[in-house]
Amino acid sequence: MSDPLDALRAYHARLEGDLAELEVRRAEQAGLAEAASRVARELRESQALLDGHARHRRLPMLESAKIASPCPARWEDMEGDEHTRFCDGCQKTVFNLSALTAEEAESLLQAHGEGGLCAKLYRRADGTVLTQDCPVGVRRKRLRGVRALAIAAAFGAAITGVADDDAACASAVFAVPVPPAARPAPAPAHAPVDVTFFQQHLLGGIGSSDVASDKFQRNGAVEPAPPPPTRAPRRR
Repeated sequence: MSDPLDALRAYHARLEGDLAELEVRRAEQAGLAEAASRVARELRESQALLDGHARHRRLPMLESAKIASPCPARWEDMEGDEHTRFCDGCQKTVFNLSALTAEEAESLLQAHGEGGLCAKLYRRADGTVLTQDCPVGVRRKRLRGVRALAIAAAFGAAITGVADDDAACASAVFAVPVPPAARPAPAPAHAPVDVTFFQQHLLGGIGSSDVASDKFQRNGAVEPAPPPPTRAPRRR
């Protein structure tokens, strides 16, 4: 007959072995959980990068769309619906890009090409064109009392605040960017206005976003560049 003390010692040793094995398995599981969390986070980040790259490749014209050559016609005075209205001034159909999905707006811009489209659009402070499938855009367009901004003049312009009912439409023009060496230095009076905290309501011709302008619109009127300084005649 075995000694009870020896049996107890054997039982205790077996429990120590079981505990050590369980501790190893628990550490392995904790490491696996941490690794899985890290991989899941990196997967989300890489997916966001892929989605952004895919959007940029799919929507090159929509992302660079910009009002280029406005006219005095008002959206509210045109006949039509939320998506399209007819402008008596330019005798063209004006499209509301913000009432279309991003894919529909991109297809529309590509189908009309350069100089063949009159359009109305909304642009967020980060430069994103608001479309029907943008949840942020849908919520923001429903807010009342938001001050609207309009971009004027061919090839892009500095932005000044105007009321929604003063926005204009115009033929879309995708301007060829001016080489950096050929661009004139901007005059101090025409410095761009910071619109980081505004939502822009743009209506008019569409042009490339990387070109500059010599004019800008203030309160619905296009103001020409200041005349060059004159020299006094020399005395003989």
